[in-house]
Amino acid sequence: MSRRGWLFLGFGVVFAVACTCLGVLGAAGLWYLARSASSTATPTPVRASTWRTVQAAQGQSAFVLETQEDVPFQPGLFWFHEPLPQPMNPLQYAAVIYFRLRQQNEALVAYDARWVVLEGWPAVQVAYAAIQQGQPYEGVLWIVTDGWTGYVLSFVAPYGALANYVQDIPAVLPQVTDELFAALGPLEGGPVPEVWTEEYWQGMNGSGVPAAWDWSSVDADVPLANFQDPYAGATWDGSASDLWSDLPQSVGSVPYDSDHDAFNTWMAEEWSQMLSGENPEPSWQDEAGNLYWEGPSGTLHEWSADYDPSLGD
Repeated sequence: MSRRGWLFLGFGVVFAVACTCLGVLGAAGLWYLARSASSTATPTPVRASTWRTVQAAQGQSAFVLETQEDVPFQPGLFWFHEPLPQPMNPLQYAAVIYFRLRQQNEALVAYDARWVVLEGWPAVQVAYAAIQQGQPYEGVLWIVTDGWTGYVLSFVAPYGALANYVQDIPAVLPQVTDELFAALGPLEGGPVPEVWTEEYWQGMNGSGVPAAWDWSSVDADVPLANFQDPYAGATWDGSASDLWSDLPQSVGSVPYDSDHDAFNTWMAEEWSQMLSGENPEPSWQDEAGNLYWEGPSGTLHEWSADYDPSLGD
């Protein structure tokens, strides 16, 4: 990896750690919103009927579903936005958010990752099952950035119950996105953010900053289209034992196998290229004449003729 790539990676990790306390996800707030008296019942399928607005942790707003079922917490949709200390494209910001998610949970399986469109903005949708403070739950994230501001929407539900609400969530999302985004994004005819264009970076020092991002290459669908929940109908008993047994097993004490993580796999294209020896055409050159190729995330990787056996003869 180039020095520029390492600088950005280091920034992402530090930024993620420093911002974890912001409470990326609604899951943290749910533990304080609506605990039921019992934590051992098995829920029956529930259909979303009514939503109400509440103030969650740190003054954030949320839509919480009213349900009469005996569940450990109320399913809800949370959202927030934050200024970014340096420009990021959606893939890079999604990696930061995912890093936070990994930190905040005792176990995590991200089983679905894809592009969707929210108000014309390309968004990374990640569905996952996790355990937080001993409580198994499921969630869906929608992660967006315009370059300088990051936006996160999160719907969380008790473990095994997410599928019951999937058909109702898309009708509520526009109420949130209308509040978050002041203008339509480029996927629906809106202006392309300046920091996503090559013109913005011309003549600038490229060290430690992401390059222009090709937003036009994104093939996005509507949120939760053809969504399938592998944990639908699973029961919970308050001890998290059900989710522990459902997680892929790996060597060691933590029952988590990164090979089964859809988000890691989805984000790994450029790293697979680099490790396998595939050698895309160089697209960047530093002042010393060293060549680099740019991955989908905007990270630059060192280019060398040694990667290509046909050039080494």
